[in-house]
Amino acid sequence: MIIDERVIIDEATRASRARASYFLRARLLEQIGRRLETEKLETLLVKGAALAMTVYHRPWDRQMQDIDLLVRTDTRERLIRLLEEMRFCALYDAGRPLTREALGEVAFRTSCGGASILLEVHTQLDKVVSRPVDYGGIFARAHPVPECPGFLVPSPEDHALLVALHFANTEFSHPPAFRDLALLLGSGLDHGLLIERARRWRLGTAMYVTLSTLKVAGADVPEELLAAFAPGRARLAALKRFYRLGPLPVAKAAFRLGLPWICRQTPLRDDLAGWCIGLARYAGLRTAERLLWLER
Repeated sequence: MIIDERVIIDEATRASRARASYFLRARLLEQIGRRLETEKLETLLVKGAALAMTVYHRPWDRQMQDIDLLVRTDTRERLIRLLEEMRFCALYDAGRPLTREALGEVAFRTSCGGASILLEVHTQLDKVVSRPVDYGGIFARAHPVPECPGFLVPSPEDHALLVALHFANTEFSHPPAFRDLALLLGSGLDHGLLIERARRWRLGTAMYVTLSTLKVAGADVPEELLAAFAPGRARLAALKRFYRLGPLPVAKAAFRLGLPWICRQTPLRDDLAGWCIGLARYAGLRTAERLLWLER
């Protein structure tokens, strides 16, 4: 058997860069965490950065492009001011003075060790219209992580649902989510709590597509868990118009924002009434923004 030394060197280089990136992020989070403790500001670390420290054997194996923080709506401005004091640069979209809130996030960029790092502050993980997710309950059930003082992380059940929610918003095109969810499912989470919260937060259909994909990819997905989220015939037919239930890529069309994204998100929304009302409100605000922009 011939071993290509270039492959070995490339793998070693990638591993070295992944570790370096992880330690830079850890240093940055340590600095933020100290300020959060001083200000007594409750903040959740979610998705990649949190999962790296909780379900991955080697935290640097979970590569990421940004750091995601989840904060209560009434403390968001305090966190934004804190980050600005720490010389984080906010990346506001000047063309969205009315719909910025609907996106549920504010992005910041900073430099650490010569590397540029993107950080996003969320009050929700949905885009445009939020599902009835119990964010208050998520904070109440969250727990600290010794490796990252100053931050909280969600319970395994809550975290799995948040990852699936974000996965659905990307039309199941976020590759790390596959391993994230497989590791969370294997971490001993309570299936009964997962099912109950998914239904209450109107995430059943998103979970069904996610678990169907994981199962085909070889993850250990219990049949009873998949069956608990199985949609009715009408919704299943609507899903199959836009998504493959198992094979990759899941979405049948290339990812596009705007009206195509809204159309493809609709079959995934179990809260159709709230979704439609929210879309109408968003459309009105977006139209007003564009008129204001044209008047300038």
